[in-house]
Amino acid sequence: MSKLIVKKANTNPRSKKKGVKKKPRGTMPVTAPNPFAAGIDIGSSEIFVCIIINGKQVVKSFGVMTRDLKQMVSWLKEHKVETVVMESTGYWWEAVMQIIEEAKIEALLVDSKALHSTLSRKTDVLDAARLQHLHAIGELRGCFRPPESLVGIRSMMRSVAKLTQESTRHLQRTGKLFIQMNLRLPQVLSDLGGDTAQAIIKDILAGERDGMKLARHRYPTCKASKEEIAAALEGKWNDDLLHLIAIEQRLWSTMRTEIAQLRLKISERLQEWQPEVKKGAAAKPAADAQAKTTTTPPPVSEEPVASPESTAKPRRAGRPKSPELLARESFESLIRDEIERLLGVDLTSAPAIGIDRAQTLLLELGDRDHFLRRFPSMRCFCAWTGLVPNPRVSGGKTLGQGNRRCNHVAQELRNAVMAMTRSSCAFGIYLRHLMSRMPSGKKAIKAAANKLARILYAMIRDGQPYDEDRAFPVTEARRQREIAFIQRKAAKHGLKVEPIAAPALPEPVKEA
Repeated sequence: MSKLIVKKANTNPRSKKKGVKKKPRGTMPVTAPNPFAAGIDIGSSEIFVCIIINGKQVVKSFGVMTRDLKQMVSWLKEHKVETVVMESTGYWWEAVMQIIEEAKIEALLVDSKALHSTLSRKTDVLDAARLQHLHAIGELRGCFRPPESLVGIRSMMRSVAKLTQESTRHLQRTGKLFIQMNLRLPQVLSDLGGDTAQAIIKDILAGERDGMKLARHRYPTCKASKEEIAAALEGKWNDDLLHLIAIEQRLWSTMRTEIAQLRLKISERLQEWQPEVKKGAAAKPAADAQAKTTTTPPPVSEEPVASPESTAKPRRAGRPKSPELLARESFESLIRDEIERLLGVDLTSAPAIGIDRAQTLLLELGDRDHFLRRFPSMRCFCAWTGLVPNPRVSGGKTLGQGNRRCNHVAQELRNAVMAMTRSSCAFGIYLRHLMSRMPSGKKAIKAAANKLARILYAMIRDGQPYDEDRAFPVTEARRQREIAFIQRKAAKHGLKVEPIAAPALPEPVKEA
């Protein structure tokens, strides 16, 4: 048996004595794993026994009758078990320990609460020794981290999120200052960072007070009319509050500039970053690789062709794109290409996954090979996010759900799901169905976020874009529910729904 000896330096000069050797402190024996040890969890109606067979843990359950306990002892002797540790509450362990000790097997009993506390005195030295011992026997697992070369880019992306939140607070303070002057601009224009609001605020700080002149900055897409904007700009002007508004606007503008520079730096670093290829890395699907190598440029057409991925309304002919909008579109196109290069698929095709959220997922998870190497199965990935149940079971009964700390990926998935509560797509219907079945909306959002995590994992693993028919297949039960819903709506208005016969297929033309 070897011992880990940690000597603590004596920093007190008065306590030094010549010729006196102090005993080493913080000793902890380091032993090899004992293959002949067993663990027993005792309940009122069932007993679970875990032993090592051929280097693997095997768990077997037994009853609580005397003959069942004798079978358990015979099974332990058959596999040459020498020592047993038991966890139990109450007095269920007494008969089990008695039979085990009669079989000349060492039996130890531990309190269930002791398993969740320290095994001895808690000091820094003992904590370090205990960590080394647990790691030596393989009881510790490392946390997931993206590749080292991607950690800095991830930190910049998290800084972008924090700066965005802070810039929003400056706009909120600006709206509060307007309300103090009884200028109801925040109630008429919901986004004070928009083009209309910013143009009006700029003229107000320049000295303009006429509401109709300020309302001329209204953009055609603004829902409020010029008369409503002019009526909202009638109030009691205060120079001191306007000075505070100017300060908030300068801070907001500075933060927006820093955010734009950070986004540009992130895009440059993503272009420079090349994922490390290791042995045993998951290869990309052959179909996807072949599609990328055999792509041909599309035929040139005189008429403009709309992109199938674009769902935005066409812009009006008389309104050119602003430089900020052009820069934003260029940035999104660049990031989308980098996401597809590193993950093998465009994550923005998934429901509620925009370009910012997809970029955050890329920087949190890493490239495709690293992701699949750390999460070999869909179940491992969902468990890591914390979006799965964590029941505490004892004696065959569920005592409650343990709390899991969600990470950044889980929070992004939750935010994406909450944005789909009113969506008419299949995922939105699925979410509302969960919310109607589950007693709590939080549980429904958690279950839907788990579904979204599985969808994203399948997309990255298979290298295929999001397919709604594959994720939410139309079953016969779902079809019947939709028909029943339509019939109830029709009956409410005094109408009746009749099924129509399927149209007859045209007969094939016979060749002469």
